[in-house]
Amino acid sequence: MGDTRTILKKEWGILMENKVLVKVQGMSCKGCERRLQDQLAKLPGIELVTANAKNGTVEVIGSQLDAMSITDEIEALGFTVIG
Repeated sequence: MGDTRTILKKEWGILMENKVLVKVQGMSCKGCERRLQDQLAKLPGIELVTANAKNGTVEVIGSQLDAMSITDEIEALGFTVIG
């Protein structure tokens, strides 16, 4: 789920990451981008979310990010995580 810079270390079951890059299917417009950005920004540790419908990517930057929570939230919004 992303490049080799994504996972820095694992500690106490929480992924200690500074960047998560996810390929998302079903994002087709600026409204989709905004919806993903607004909802993901509410998760703990997230500092910046950039969704790109054209490329089908969501990039999340922050500290102590939980990749599973991020993908679960994306899918709860009706999108499909494909990588």
